[in-house]
Amino acid sequence: MRKIDNLLFFYELYLEGLDERNLLQWSMVLDVRSEIEKYLKRKKEVPSAARRVINRLDEILKRKLSRAYSYVNFERLREMQFPKPSPELWWYYPEHFSYQNIHLQTV
Repeated sequence: MRKIDNLLFFYELYLEGLDERNLLQWSMVLDVRSEIEKYLKRKKEVPSAARRVINRLDEILKRKLSRAYSYVNFERLREMQFPKPSPELWWYYPEHFSYQNIHLQTV
């Protein structure tokens, strides 16, 4: 329980203080989100309050990703990661998210 609280604290801290043009800060935010995902896969019983916080922060992340996609080289960010992030981790692939978002807005 304490680990998820710590991860959520850093996720929110990094997300709120994010300079959207800084690749290193993006890397930190996305790494913390990946650690949260690993935790969620290991522990099936996560408190509903923690899930609500994750959902709220993910919405903020999606908005920031869709804005930052035009001027941040996320392909370079993925190359910096080892091993390369899985396509299941949507936060590393904002180009797909942005296309879906644009498609949804135009429909």
